[in-house]
Amino acid sequence: MTKLGKIIWFIPAANTDHSSGFPEILREKVPGKIVFIHEEHRWFRVEFQMGDKPGYIGHECFKF
Repeated sequence: MTKLGKIIWFIPAANTDHSSGFPEILREKVPGKIVFIHEEHRWFRVEFQMGDKPGYIGHECFKF
C-alpha cells in the first residue's frame, strides 16, 4: 500500500545510464520518502537526498 511518509528504496533513473555526472553515487539504491500521491492517475512522488551532501534533494515519480 502506498501512503505519505513511507520510505522506499530505489535506483534513481538518472543513475541507470551513468549520465548524471555523479559517479560516486551511480547505480546505488537510495532511500526516499513519499511526499505526494495522485490517486486518480495512480502515481506518487518521492523525495531523496542526492549523495552525502545535505540540501541536495532529488525527486522521482513512480506509477502504481
